Amino acid sequence: MERMQAAQILEELEQEARRLAQGDTILDAAFRSWHQRTLTALDEIYGYASSQRGEFAAIRYEQDPSGFDAAGRHLRQQARETGADINDLRIDLYRAQKHYYEERLAEAAEVLVSFIISLRA
Repeated sequence: MERMQAAQILEELEQEARRLAQGDTILDAAFRSWHQRTLTALDEIYGYASSQRGEFAAIRYEQDPSGFDAAGRHLRQQARETGADINDLRIDLYRAQKHYYEERLAEAAEVLVSFIISLRA
C-alpha cells in the first residue's frame, strides 16, 4: 500500500475515534467495528507482528469491573465511618467508565496521528 493512501486511511480512523469519544455510548457495535477496522488497517500497512499494531492493540478501553466494585465498597465504607446512611443510594460509576473510555479513545487517536506523521514524513 502506498504511504499517502495508508496515511489517509489512518486519518479517517483517527477522526472516527474522536467522534466515538463524543458519543453517548461506550463499547458499542460502532466502537467494535472501528476497532476491528483499525487493527485490519494496521495489519495491512505494517504487518500483524508490527510494533505499531502492538502499540494500538495494547490500549484497553474498559476498566476492570472489579475496580468499580472495590470503589463502591470503599465509598460505602467511608460513608459508614462518617456516619452517613447511604444504604439506599445507588452508586453509579458509569461516568468514571465513560471518562476512562474517552481518554483511551483520545490515546488511540494520538497513536494513529503519530503513525500518520511517520507515513507522511
